[in-house]
Amino acid sequence: MKKTLKFALTAALLVAAPLVSAKNVDCVKVSDAVKAAVIADSNKVLEIVAIQVAANESCACEIVKAAIVASDADKKTVALIVDTAILEAPDQLRIIAQCAIAIAPDAISKI
Repeated sequence: MKKTLKFALTAALLVAAPLVSAKNVDCVKVSDAVKAAVIADSNKVLEIVAIQVAANESCACEIVKAAIVASDADKKTVALIVDTAILEAPDQLRIIAQCAIAIAPDAISKI
């Protein structure tokens, strides 16, 4: 019983460690920064997405949504934004795709 409890506590600590050490990022602020940057220079939308997703993987969804909305992206551009974000945060593939589809459902065939 003591060994089981000991292993259970150890496992819980190992699972929780990355959550505790993860930096707290305000995704709303990141999203607002992406919107402003894309509006200022929409030709650099892919570069902006790459830089922001690499720096803030936990905000990948918000970054992708902000980039799509701010650039008024067509289907091809939505696909490029998604591809760029996935290259920078492959662990976030599913959430990136789902967020893009939520914002631009007509681009689902390209994503």
